[in-house]
Amino acid sequence: EEQEQGIRQLESDISDVNQIFKELGAMVHEQGEVIDSIEAHVEKTEVFVSEGNTQLRQASTYQVGLP
Repeated sequence: EEQEQGIRQLESDISDVNQIFKELGAMVHEQGEVIDSIEAHVEKTEVFVSEGNTQLRQASTYQVGLP
């Protein structure tokens, strides 16, 4: 009886650990999506900054050419 109870408790604990790992896996997956989104925004920002620098250089050239 006592051994049976111990086995049931162990089974319950293993089930709890399994559930925790499933939840942890879901959280890691969600965070991966957030990281992908951040990476995409950083790449877009790099393009925008580069384009902005080009436009500033052009504006500077135009300003120098004005009387």
